[in-house]
Amino acid sequence: KIAEVSKADFESALRLLPEKHPGWERKVLLASALEGAGIREVWDNIEAFATAMHRSGEWAEQRREQLRHLLHAIAEERLKREFYNMPQVKAATAQVERQVLAGQLSPFSGAIELLKAFKRSD
Repeated sequence: KIAEVSKADFESALRLLPEKHPGWERKVLLASALEGAGIREVWDNIEAFATAMHRSGEWAEQRREQLRHLLHAIAEERLKREFYNMPQVKAATAQVERQVLAGQLSPFSGAIELLKAFKRSD
């Protein structure tokens, strides 16, 4: 049966991957919504995983990391938007881009020039 072969392939692949959640036994389960087979086992496994992650504190830790990442991503996006919308930076950007594209200025030096324009706005 194709599903059994696929299951064996996935089990082999899983053994090659590092464990993401130590202590949790990863399982490859067969299910078919069409036939209504295996759905309960899959759902039970999902619930068992969630319970294990809550008990270990890993769920809460992962949520904290998501929130930390989101905080920094939002701050970075806002800073970038404000940076490029500053009149001095807007005025310098086109010229700096032309120099970088022409090979007259390295991207690093171009970024320094944009930062200088930003600092002049103080």
